[in-house]
Amino acid sequence: MLPIMSDDTRLKCEMALLGAILINNEAFHEARHAGLDERDFADKRHATVWYGMWCMFQQDAPVINPMTLRDELASLERLDEAGGGMYLAKLAGAAVTIINAKQYVHALKAKAMAVRAA
Repeated sequence: MLPIMSDDTRLKCEMALLGAILINNEAFHEARHAGLDERDFADKRHATVWYGMWCMFQQDAPVINPMTLRDELASLERLDEAGGGMYLAKLAGAAVTIINAKQYVHALKAKAMAVRAA
């Protein structure tokens, strides 16, 4: 069982996972397979970023990166809600490797479930 993380650690974990997806889209598929969804993100910006990624996935976008995601969020009129283009670049810089992404997904899901159960 994974230890329940602090709120600060949770935010860093969210950033690292979203960054990993922006660098390697396979991390998105792993996260979706584990059942992660926008309700599992504590930071509203991160939930919005996840939503934009989900929309792109639904449209069979060939690649999700900071530039394509920025364009998608702008078309949804949600770019500001996601923190803007510079924030998307910051997320990419916070990336973890795809190998670690699975651990981050499970930790985020566990924390979100604990918060909802409280």
